[in-house]
Amino acid sequence: MAVAIVSTFLAHRRTMDLFDNRYYKINKMLLRIIGRWPYQSPFEGRVFLTLLLILTGSQLIPQILGFIAVWGDMENFVECMCPFGTAATCATKLINIIYHDEEIKRLVTQMQRDWENVLPGPETEILQRYSERGRKYTMAFTIYLYIAVTVFILGPVLPTFFENSAVNETLSSRLPYIAEYFIDTEKYFYHILLHSYVCSMAFVTIIIANDAMFVVYLVHACGKFAVLGYRLSHMTEYCKFDENDHQSFKTDDQVYRHIANCVAVHKEAIQFADYIETSYSTSLLLEVGQCIVLMSVTGVQVLSNMDDPEKLSAYVSFIMGQLFHLFYSSWPSHELMDHSTKICDFIYDGEWHRISIRARKLLTLMMMRSLVPCKITAGKLYLMSMENFCSVLSTSMSYFTVLTSMQS
Repeated sequence: MAVAIVSTFLAHRRTMDLFDNRYYKINKMLLRIIGRWPYQSPFEGRVFLTLLLILTGSQLIPQILGFIAVWGDMENFVECMCPFGTAATCATKLINIIYHDEEIKRLVTQMQRDWENVLPGPETEILQRYSERGRKYTMAFTIYLYIAVTVFILGPVLPTFFENSAVNETLSSRLPYIAEYFIDTEKYFYHILLHSYVCSMAFVTIIIANDAMFVVYLVHACGKFAVLGYRLSHMTEYCKFDENDHQSFKTDDQVYRHIANCVAVHKEAIQFADYIETSYSTSLLLEVGQCIVLMSVTGVQVLSNMDDPEKLSAYVSFIMGQLFHLFYSSWPSHELMDHSTKICDFIYDGEWHRISIRARKLLTLMMMRSLVPCKITAGKLYLMSMENFCSVLSTSMSYFTVLTSMQS
């Protein structure tokens, strides 16, 4: 019993050390803020999650009520859809990451094992290179989304601070989005405004924490396939080669064990990709759906507010945020497909002709499996890829055209 406790503690300690380095530190911090870091204390996780639920709930409920209040008013209804859709997406992502808590923990643990199992030298450098790529993706996504939401929520209200008091009679129209608080909006304008700002940042933090870690998992999966590819393309370098031996190796067992290990790593990489698919498939379906709808609706809002610079800047930033968000999920998913199918190329690059027939049979199994790419889907209905990313843009434009014709 004592040995098991010590082993668990040491494994936890190693995981903490890995995610405190420069590659994953931001992701760990964001997940801790929303109370979903797998290895934070249960008390801390519950406290942070409770505070987040209070914040998001206190904003989501007034938005739902505001959504109902403008039902039938086409212009205000369309204006409500963008922030409400974003809030609903955040709630979905939070529920998803809570529901798949065990799968998320399994992914984090597997990442730790991968770092422990790579050999010093080229293999470690490959994993570091991919981890650095994941860090840059996280930084870019975090900075861009916080800037986008800042522009969106500040755009409508900035004129309030520069115009005369006559304009203050319609302060409620300067709020970032329509919401029903059942209090005097004019009297408590700045209180409501501050509340909406804090809640908006909470919403965006949920999106960033969830999606940035999703991309880190994908990039790590690509790194696993890249390390495997290196082992296969340099298969003879991992074994003691004897030039005088007519079979090129002192023993067949040595190269066979190396190839068998590669088969196990290949299976592990595929399983890792499957865990990502299981954990995020449902939330991705809702994300893609709301992206199509909200980009179409926001496009209509852009045309309707061409003479209103404040609202125009807000909606343009919203569209750009949606585009970047979908691209951010699609690009690494497409990369995973490419990496998983390159195993055949790596095998061809290796000196497979110098190994025994018995070892070649194992390579054949890997080649056959690599013909089926690892895929990340949205609810098993939509394949996350760059091709489908372009299809979503096309579909959004079609709906935008329909909505514009209806409005006119």
